[in-house]
Amino acid sequence: MMDHWHKQLNQDDFTRPRMAACRMFVSCLLIWIACSSYSASSPVPAQTGVSLNASTPTVESVGLRLTWGSPQLSDFSVEWHPSDSKVEPIRQLGINAEDSGSWRPSPDTPLRLNDSNTFFGGGDFLWNSKPQSTLKLIVQSQRVQDREKSSPTIKEIEWNWASLLDSLQSGPIELSLHDGATLRMDRIPGDTLRVRSDRTSWVFRAGEPLELSVIPTALPWRDQMGKFEAKLVRAGSDEVLWETEQSVPLNGLGSGDPIAIRTVAPDLTGVLELRCSLEPKRFLSNWPHSKSKVQRVVQFVTFDDKPEDASVSKKSSQPAWDWRGHSFWQTSTSRPIQHSDARRNQATDRWRATKKWFSKGDANRLDPFLVPPNESIRIPLQVADSRTPLIVHVGIEGWWQQAHIRVWESTDHSDVRAGGGNARSGTMRLLIERPWRPRIDELGRMLESSQVTEEAESLRSIAFLPSQKVVVVEIANRSLTESIRIGNMWAQSGWVDPIHANTALDGSMGRADSRLVTEYLTVDDWRTLLDLGKNITGEASDSWESMDIALRTWFASAKNRGVGQVSIPVLSKGSSLYPTRKLISKPWLQTGLFSDKGNDPIDKDVVRYLYRLGQEFDIAILPSFELNFPLGEFLHFAREDMESLLFVAGNGNPVTARRNPLSPATARCLQEFWLEFENMYRDEPGYAGYAVWIDTESHLTIPRQWQLLADPILDLFASGTPGNVPRTRAERMKVFETIHEKTFEAWQFQQVITTIEGLGRDLQRIFVPNTFAAGGIKPKRIEIVPIEPGNDLAGRDMLVDWWMIGPTNKTFRVPAFGNLDRHYLLGHPQVPPLPWFASANVVPRVQGQPAMERIKIWQRSDAKNQVREAFIINATPWDCQLEFSWTVPPSDLQRIPIDRYPSGEGSSSMAPDALTSCPYSASLLRWTGDGASIQQWRVNQEGTIERVDQMLRSMDQSVTNLSSAHTATGLLENEDFELPPKSKGNEIASGWAASMNPKAPVAWSDRAGFGAGAGLQIRFQSPGEIAWLQSTTFESDRNRLRLQLHVAEAQGKIEQGSATLLLWNPNAARFETGPTKPIQPRSDFSDGKWREWVADFTSELSAKWSDNTPRIYKLQLDLSGQGEIAIDSVRVSSDFLIESERADLRNRAFAAKRAWVDGNGDPAIRLLEGTWARLLRLHPAALALQFPEKITQAAKQNTSPKSGSRPSDAPLPSKAAARRWRIFDRQ
Repeated sequence: MMDHWHKQLNQDDFTRPRMAACRMFVSCLLIWIACSSYSASSPVPAQTGVSLNASTPTVESVGLRLTWGSPQLSDFSVEWHPSDSKVEPIRQLGINAEDSGSWRPSPDTPLRLNDSNTFFGGGDFLWNSKPQSTLKLIVQSQRVQDREKSSPTIKEIEWNWASLLDSLQSGPIELSLHDGATLRMDRIPGDTLRVRSDRTSWVFRAGEPLELSVIPTALPWRDQMGKFEAKLVRAGSDEVLWETEQSVPLNGLGSGDPIAIRTVAPDLTGVLELRCSLEPKRFLSNWPHSKSKVQRVVQFVTFDDKPEDASVSKKSSQPAWDWRGHSFWQTSTSRPIQHSDARRNQATDRWRATKKWFSKGDANRLDPFLVPPNESIRIPLQVADSRTPLIVHVGIEGWWQQAHIRVWESTDHSDVRAGGGNARSGTMRLLIERPWRPRIDELGRMLESSQVTEEAESLRSIAFLPSQKVVVVEIANRSLTESIRIGNMWAQSGWVDPIHANTALDGSMGRADSRLVTEYLTVDDWRTLLDLGKNITGEASDSWESMDIALRTWFASAKNRGVGQVSIPVLSKGSSLYPTRKLISKPWLQTGLFSDKGNDPIDKDVVRYLYRLGQEFDIAILPSFELNFPLGEFLHFAREDMESLLFVAGNGNPVTARRNPLSPATARCLQEFWLEFENMYRDEPGYAGYAVWIDTESHLTIPRQWQLLADPILDLFASGTPGNVPRTRAERMKVFETIHEKTFEAWQFQQVITTIEGLGRDLQRIFVPNTFAAGGIKPKRIEIVPIEPGNDLAGRDMLVDWWMIGPTNKTFRVPAFGNLDRHYLLGHPQVPPLPWFASANVVPRVQGQPAMERIKIWQRSDAKNQVREAFIINATPWDCQLEFSWTVPPSDLQRIPIDRYPSGEGSSSMAPDALTSCPYSASLLRWTGDGASIQQWRVNQEGTIERVDQMLRSMDQSVTNLSSAHTATGLLENEDFELPPKSKGNEIASGWAASMNPKAPVAWSDRAGFGAGAGLQIRFQSPGEIAWLQSTTFESDRNRLRLQLHVAEAQGKIEQGSATLLLWNPNAARFETGPTKPIQPRSDFSDGKWREWVADFTSELSAKWSDNTPRIYKLQLDLSGQGEIAIDSVRVSSDFLIESERADLRNRAFAAKRAWVDGNGDPAIRLLEGTWARLLRLHPAALALQFPEKITQAAKQNTSPKSGSRPSDAPLPSKAAARRWRIFDRQ
């Protein structure tokens, strides 16, 4: 022990000098750091040439954000009382367009803002003040329901400059108001580092000077030297393109002189970020310090519009975003099916053993293969460019109504390359899914011959945008007994360029203004577009980055559809897409703040960005103004002009809610507003004026409310009314009430058009709904364009219009991400531009032949009369065999089919005397030959009569097949319970909730389902227990619904059950209880232990609604019984006919047959292209009658594949029959 002590003592003697030296070094270091800190925080030396105390400004400004809110509708009034200073409003913040009117602050002092009947409000303000100034705020608030009961709550609060800034350093200032309402004050985001530019636009061209200034304002570090850093980087990455660093002296108020940023916009297209930071300057900057730094990020957009070198790939500023399963071209209402992992792996193993990978390109097609019943096969697909849209084409033979296709991406490349990946484990991400359904042009040609010898192939195309180099295409077979045969499969790039392919005969390019379609993007779709961009980038609020990545993809999609012009609302409900001095814009639409909370308070010129984007994609931009808000919200409107008011109250006093669109004050206001827009954008490339959207909600219309209209309006209307109109107001009302509302609507529209036609120099169009009373109105200069609703039949509608009135522009109001595959005619590169038709001649039909079809043919030759072209349209719902008569035989006659997605076959040679034209199709013929032209043409009507007669008989059989006992694949999510619950709580399966109360327990099981799949098990433990289930929301556009579910009662039974529909009330923003129906077992259905139970809501829904408008529902099931039961396959369907409809359809079919015999094809055309035919042919129940009996029997006998042979040994059909079945209108 003593030895240890001496040893330790000697060791301490040895280390003591070392410890003393260390203490001395540490002391010196601390003294040096203290001196360094003092020098950093001390005033700047005199030799810098700056005296901070002398430069302290007498007037400083601070940006303040004031917001107020309440859980109940409330009224707020805010008064600013600055002492020896001034408060200026900058911008208004709001939640939505209906929340409150735009501000109209008075220039008087005090500044007062009233915000009534709102949940949330607020704004940004600038307080220009001296350091010794004070600011008092007086706030009055109360609930709307208490207006008549009590006085508002009044709160006052006052600060001086220093106390306000010190309070805001520790966080926002909050003030409690009435009943949970709160007022909150904070600094505007980014106010400490204000970024300013002399430009009104934050959109730059490559190489353009990038000149900004950063102003440090009211920072916590006063009388110090600051370190400023700025970096220019690509958004979404850390790649630095430019950077700078400099010292900044801060004065006694924590502010500094503007810091100049001088550089040029880089040669790239995309979103850039300027990242700024400022912190106190320290000598040991790498050491941790308690003082934090302030940061600011500002985004802007650059466009590189220089001619691109074909040998050098264009730079991209966008990172490889995770697309999270979003598809820009397709949306699907289908419900996925899932199989057990063992079955999926078995199918995958079978695929790996027999197939190879295939790459993008038409040359790499797959050989036919078979998908066994109730199984799926996954096919890995290599992607050459993960940023290019792809189209996968799949040709399915036989029982293709049971097929389902999905495209997956894997988060683990090793999983994908092995052909595996497990969707349930989370390693696979679903990109897009789609079921196979028959189409209108597909089923009518199935029964042409009873001697069918080959299975018809249905070709489907699915487009998507991958983010990985490898995707997996999965084909699932829903059928429990039948195999499906994949006869053809290939992939190709989806980036079609109709502009450069659409070359006229003289070699000139078809420009954007020659193309056929204008698409009108609605305000709601604009918000949907921006929301999708946020989801892709993972941001909470909109940004240049999220908007750029969403809009680029949408513009590419529009270009592929042949769209020559897009019209986007730049003003709607008091909110604008560009900075304007005529209106304090609300952020609901998109003011450039990219958020209703103004998270990035830099005004961004979105309209200028749209012009640059349109130039890049060669798409014209036509901004549209929706004046659906009170015109008095314009700041330059003369509010004191009482003659401009439209309404009067019952006592005759003017009502300020609405302005007269015909008054001179309104004309002056609109003229100033539009002139501002013209002066801002006239020099932009692609500028072609603007449009105005007028509908019943527009404040440019005069409502037919006789009792409220002011006398000047009534006098004007009376002057144009035939007969003697009484002068007294009461007697006039009696006369006006007898006038039809359409008459007044047309009159007021004519007056409005006449008034506004001369207000804007560049006003080009007036968009109106296609139901608006605009017929017969002929403006002198502008164009009135009805907007057609966008749907899957847009191509068909355009063909019908061309047949009736010739080629013309069309405007479609379409959803941003709707299913637009049927626009094949609009987007095909070979459709001639409008100037082609101006110089073309219409080819006559053979004289004397009855025109029972809607067919038209144009032809024209090039300038040297060497090459001729003919454009043929068939706007009829059946095939037509065309026969031609030529002046001289043509040479090198080529037929180019017009289709949405090219099949890879391209043009083909044809005989000069005959051509088969498919339903609702177009074809381009091109030939050479001196003097060769089509003299006339005729239709081989013998074959047509047979086809039409067969289609009508097939429809009659389909009506019988759509009986009340049949329910097709339904509308519910996870209707087969194949997907397990995704979250804890009361979700019993994906998309289904069960009661958490002590009722009958419900459990999900992967072995409890009908057909050996997954299902739900319910165990009733005591009499009277109830099992409660509720689906997620679903939508139906028909006023009928039918329920079907399968129940297994091997160890128990259902004693009583009911189904209830919950109906969404959009006005109350909640679900309300709808009809309740008992569920009854079907006596004619039994499959072992399973029985089918049904309930029909048709009578209740058809009595409630007579129209077929999309509505939102939920389904609730209440079941009571005993023992243990299982349920599966819960279907809710709306695709069926009621008895009165079936009788009406049969009568119309009979009338069409009679008219057809007399040489009149119009009744048959109307019948076969109407809603009835679309319903019947889109319904899977109609399929059984469309397949010939021999095919049906052969397919039922074939359930397993034979190596190297077809699924069955059934006789093959003729090639002519197969061609007649070929699908033209690809989905």
